[in-house]
Amino acid sequence: MSNSQPKKWCDTLLIASTFVVVFLWSESFQLRVFKFSDEFYILRLIATLLIVLVTGICIFFNDFRIVIKNFYFLSILGLIATAMLPTFLTGTLLYDQQLADVVRRPLFFYALLIFVPLFYYPIDLSTLKRLNKVIVLFGVSLALFQSVLSFVPEVGKTLLNDSVYISSRYELIRMTVTSAMLPCVLYAMFYLITTFSLKQNSILYALELVILLYYVFFVCMARSTIFGLAFVWLLFYIFYRVVRKQLLLLGLLILLLLILSQTFMKFGIIDIIKGSAISIEEEVSSGDGTIGVRMSGIRYYWHEFQRTCFLGTGMVSRRRGINTTIGIGMTKYKYNPADQGIFSVVIQFGFQALVLTIIICHHMFRDLQFVVRYGILDLKIIAISVQLYLFFKIVTFSHMFLWHVQGLWWGLFFFITWKMRDLVAEDYLYQLRENS
Repeated sequence: MSNSQPKKWCDTLLIASTFVVVFLWSESFQLRVFKFSDEFYILRLIATLLIVLVTGICIFFNDFRIVIKNFYFLSILGLIATAMLPTFLTGTLLYDQQLADVVRRPLFFYALLIFVPLFYYPIDLSTLKRLNKVIVLFGVSLALFQSVLSFVPEVGKTLLNDSVYISSRYELIRMTVTSAMLPCVLYAMFYLITTFSLKQNSILYALELVILLYYVFFVCMARSTIFGLAFVWLLFYIFYRVVRKQLLLLGLLILLLLILSQTFMKFGIIDIIKGSAISIEEEVSSGDGTIGVRMSGIRYYWHEFQRTCFLGTGMVSRRRGINTTIGIGMTKYKYNPADQGIFSVVIQFGFQALVLTIIICHHMFRDLQFVVRYGILDLKIIAISVQLYLFFKIVTFSHMFLWHVQGLWWGLFFFITWKMRDLVAEDYLYQLRENS
């Protein structure tokens, strides 16, 4: 057996392990048969504990001084501390939370630590590309799965657990992936759009992109997602001149799909976009609807934020804190902090969370831009895709890094960003030495 053969087996084991962790994090595609508890996400909890266990083993058997110097690892520690501090202090002092509650609520933030095992493993370019492919294929698979179930919603209600929101909008069945898996779907879309814009493509890529577009416009139908994608597309066109021609051609193709959807479907994409814009305008002017509820929720929780001397309300359990002012806001008034984006980050974790978010964003954009400038084409595509996802999170006023249900994805994106920067820097320095 050659020396490279054991490495290939280890690479395959790493990719397979990552797939298993992502599958557990998705609660097994949100199938009802794997829903073991109404209060806890058991499979996601198992994924988190596995990550923590493997992280501890990696740190114990390796030199901890190496990873402690890494910016993204320090950022992960900062994010966990930022979430834990107000949850512990204000949770126990103001909101009658028990020690078990304040420890359990931010637990999924520890999934960020998936960065550590990947950091210590000697991942090369081909393995990094395979890791990226796992994320993309998982996103496409989720979109395809729920798009198919949208045609048979009764089957969907039987197969999927209650965390999948199934309703109707514009006389179409609306079905959304859980917030814990939405980053996977959106990143897959940005990756496929970037791939189409920068390199030779295949029919398979085209089919995958059509699946994702269909899911976003005809199944998910989230207004912030639709308009956020449109805005990011415009930013892509403005800032990346090299892809303008390809983006224009892709835009014409999508425009053709728009026209076809208007012809053959009762509600086409144009109708959905127009209806979304009208409903947003009406809800903003009247103060009713989901936008009105979210604005009222921000005002309600802002008063609580002031009570904490701007430290942050922390993460209060909906069930165990039901008699607190935060619990009343979540249960009686239906003010869901998850719907309030970056405002919820400030209210829950304080202004220090916003500062930390800005610092991490700046560092990520700088590293990704270095990859775009000096990296090979495959790495450029991944780097631009992560940039577009960051742009999307910013323009939609999302939680960014401090949303516990998305901790796994930010751990993966931190690693991918750092590893690409590291690979490109090594190659760049080598070229400089060769040319000197």
